Amino acid sequence: MNVKILIVGIVVACIVVAGVGAYFLIKVRGEQDSSLPSVALEASPTIMVPTGYPTIQEAINAANPGDTIFVSSGTYYEQLVVDKAISLIGENRNTTVIDTNESATVVRINADNVTISNLTIQNSGYFTEREIPIIEIFGSHNRIENNLFCYAADVDSRIMYVREGADHNVIAYNVFLEETRVPWSSHMIGIWIGSSHNQFVGNAISTDVTLAISGSYNTILNNTMDNSQEVVIWGFGGAGNCIIGNDINISRAWIGIGLTWFHSCIVANNRITAGENPYAIAVLLDHVDNTSLLNNEITTENGKAILLAGSSNNILNGNTVLAGLQGIFLFHHSDNNEINNNHVEGERSIVAHDSAGNKIWGNNFIGFPYDNTGQNQWDWNEEGNYWGLYQEGATTFSVPPAGEDRYPLSSPITVSSVVVPEMPPPVELEPPPGEWIDLTVTSQEVIEGGTWIGRINVLDGGCLTIRDSKLFDMDIGMSGESTLTIEGTTISAARWNWAIITAPDSTIIIRDSDLHGAGFGFGLGLNFESGRVLIIENCVITDSIRGVNLVGVSSSQIVGNEFYGNIKGIVVESNNVLVENNVIRDAIDGDLYAHGDVENVVIKNNTIIPGGWEEIPEIPGVTIGPSGGSITCDKARLDVLPNALSVTTLITITQVSASPPSGYTIVGSAYDIEPAGTTFAVPATIILSYDEADLQAGWGEENLAIWRKTDNSWENLGGTVDTGANKISVEVTSLSEYAILYAGVPGEAPPTEGIPIVYVVGGVVAIVALIGLVFAFKRR
Repeated sequence: MNVKILIVGIVVACIVVAGVGAYFLIKVRGEQDSSLPSVALEASPTIMVPTGYPTIQEAINAANPGDTIFVSSGTYYEQLVVDKAISLIGENRNTTVIDTNESATVVRINADNVTISNLTIQNSGYFTEREIPIIEIFGSHNRIENNLFCYAADVDSRIMYVREGADHNVIAYNVFLEETRVPWSSHMIGIWIGSSHNQFVGNAISTDVTLAISGSYNTILNNTMDNSQEVVIWGFGGAGNCIIGNDINISRAWIGIGLTWFHSCIVANNRITAGENPYAIAVLLDHVDNTSLLNNEITTENGKAILLAGSSNNILNGNTVLAGLQGIFLFHHSDNNEINNNHVEGERSIVAHDSAGNKIWGNNFIGFPYDNTGQNQWDWNEEGNYWGLYQEGATTFSVPPAGEDRYPLSSPITVSSVVVPEMPPPVELEPPPGEWIDLTVTSQEVIEGGTWIGRINVLDGGCLTIRDSKLFDMDIGMSGESTLTIEGTTISAARWNWAIITAPDSTIIIRDSDLHGAGFGFGLGLNFESGRVLIIENCVITDSIRGVNLVGVSSSQIVGNEFYGNIKGIVVESNNVLVENNVIRDAIDGDLYAHGDVENVVIKNNTIIPGGWEEIPEIPGVTIGPSGGSITCDKARLDVLPNALSVTTLITITQVSASPPSGYTIVGSAYDIEPAGTTFAVPATIILSYDEADLQAGWGEENLAIWRKTDNSWENLGGTVDTGANKISVEVTSLSEYAILYAGVPGEAPPTEGIPIVYVVGGVVAIVALIGLVFAFKRR
């Protein structure tokens, strides 16, 4: 498809949205294309609403193909079905409103050659289904121009859906505005183009709306897109798409332009600005080939500017990249790409990790480079690159640890603009592997065998087991008290979200499985921001931005896994984590990290190949589940019987300093057993030992007792004293801080009776006075 791009002019429109009370600025880069003429609003209508017909749908029913319906200003609470080739034109975009009052799709176009213009179309409502948009297009050769789409967002809803087979439509100079009334959903795709040969030109997209493309030979031209929380433009499984001249702000989003399994596309002349999000990616090519990135201006405060993951035979030319962290990142066998005539600045200007055969010459690279294969060509025809780290007079430049530029330039190049080519002819595409699945689990479900692509939601009370399968490009969402078990399964290339999204009360168990190249869409492989129990055992996790990312899981075990080829291996921002017997190697930016004020993080017996990991001191801890178990630290021991715990819990014992109540002495040490507040359905046993050397002369062992400290209160639990073994045991139903206390102070005769049941430190004076009276009375 030929698209003539003019590089002068700006079309600016300012709209006051009724009921929203804010102004929205539409910026269009480039002049309106001559192939997209404006609708002639002054043309004589054949049918008037409401003077001719009281409702728009009645006017549509009465119209003949080719008629124009003119709708006067007002609010029309209708659900429209357009089933003939007509023009539906509003009097004023800001005052001619179609609204279903939050009940259904507002406009459904079932015909070809329909024009919809100059309307506000809004409020398709709150839904639990995914595909109920404001406007839904089933026909071809339709024009949707100069409208305002405004929606009160709910989970999994869409503003516009151009259905499969609805080709050659023009969507131009519209405003897509989302007014969020409920918490944002991670699955929000505002606009979905699922067909081919469509033009999406000069539109303004504001606030949390993603434009998704799954067809071929679509043109996304000169749009302004701002502040999406996920991906601004996302494409999956198409060919020959053009994304040109768009102004994209990803100050809060994860990805500006993200293409997965695309072929022979052009991404050119876009301006992309990213904010402080450390995981932001301005342009992501994930399993993309024969695609050109030309003349783009990319500025990121953090994150990555251009990331190629498993993408080969692409061209990067004429781009200017100012990156906060990483400029161009070739990852996961991104081979045989040509990178020429670019200016790239970043903490790491260019990284080639596990990628080979790339031809890289005639660029400016300001910042540290990286090449771990030594199989990339850093010069061509005796022309290398200009390196900001170049030392004058050097005849070669080393690209650590294994690459070399044999002909480094002594001065920077001037980046020249590249002519954007016409689109290549159509090609036959192999579809991504896998059978589509869209499954909601409410009870017991088992998936065994097969290769799957799609999404699964495990709802409250649902229990899903996936065994001996392959999950390609799969999203699995959890909610409520749900359980997911994955065994012997391969998970790869999670394009949209993280591979798995947890809920606060969910349980995830992944054993004997492989995770490859997952999470490129959002920079994470297995990401767990919540959950009650997480177990990952004996898995292989490779080629992800972060192999495992733990943020808010109550209890986690990462045991016996192998991590390699990830940018970061394991990142822990969660309490009660056991990381044991893992092999973590070849991480580019750190093998194992713990951030924040984490507690009860046990890291032991891991094999780490140097990569800049952050060591955490080991805290003695044991993971105990429903089958029971024991943990010992110094002179403290906890025995947990079977069925005492319903969920697997990481339990730690830490020796601490404590101040006993007045008149009492701690024998030996105090011990904090955590997680504090953990309760047992069957009482557990705490055993504290002591040395006879800890006892003062005249003390009787029969007066020893185990006390529990909670906040500032001490409680006497008593206990059974074994004087022969020098230990005391007591049953407990919850965890806190414990110590052996003796009533009395060294050098004084011990009291034989009258040990108080509860002593509150700094507490009630009356209790203290009463204890004194009792002591005095007994001495008489």
